[in-house]
Amino acid sequence: MAKRPVLDAIRESVRDIEIRFDDTPESFRGDRAQTAGSRETSVKEFLKSYFPSNWSVKKGPIYDVDGNSSREVDCALCIPEHPPCTTSKRELILAEGVHFAIEVKPDISSLGPKSEIVRALQQAASVKALKREMLLVNPARRAYPPETHKIPFAILASKTASLKGTAEFIDNYKQKESLTEWDLPDIVVGLEKGLIIHAPSVEYSVLRPFFEKGGVTSGEVYWLVPSPDEALPLFLSLIYSFSTPVPTVASPILQKYLLPLEIKVATEVYGVT
Repeated sequence: MAKRPVLDAIRESVRDIEIRFDDTPESFRGDRAQTAGSRETSVKEFLKSYFPSNWSVKKGPIYDVDGNSSREVDCALCIPEHPPCTTSKRELILAEGVHFAIEVKPDISSLGPKSEIVRALQQAASVKALKREMLLVNPARRAYPPETHKIPFAILASKTASLKGTAEFIDNYKQKESLTEWDLPDIVVGLEKGLIIHAPSVEYSVLRPFFEKGGVTSGEVYWLVPSPDEALPLFLSLIYSFSTPVPTVASPILQKYLLPLEIKVATEVYGVT
């Protein structure tokens, strides 16, 4: 078996994140701000460890060219071309420079109407509503719909409901709130359960070859990957799979070590339309 040093290093990083997501001792349960900040910091440090040093991770609302803003984002992974845009009071995050947005939640296992997963889905919709136009490299000269320019979004949590139950809840929420498939998160990471990879349209998904191998060639789909041990390595690989807002001159070094994706568990496709 070929050695995968980068993946092994990521697995070592996982424990650092898991410690921050552990249950809070009774004495500190009232200190929500520092506890939440610690979790966000762990994800921020993880991203900064595995992207080039000229990339940045910011927190706050994202603004688009028309002046619209999203809700506050826990981690916005920004490309080197994103200017600092800092004042004495704030740091602006511009949609054109965001590669990926992540909402960090300790527990989204409750699937009620006022649960944390609902708040995360509202966050996702606010990011997806922003206008962003990428310079897509398109060797096949395919026509991409405007929706493919939206900012990729993920929810990262320690505790989730079952993967299928979570996917069903997200799909039902979409219908209840009259959202489109393009308004939903692209990835849900559950450190204890695995990943849900959501493709609004398989035809334009970065994982199109995987779906096609499974016999899915079109429509919206949820891909359930019950592999908690591989959740973060797969998540990082997926982030590297998305097109950057501004094309890079050469592929990032880590891309060679992370791709192609290797999934060693039986997966499930849910919600094909």
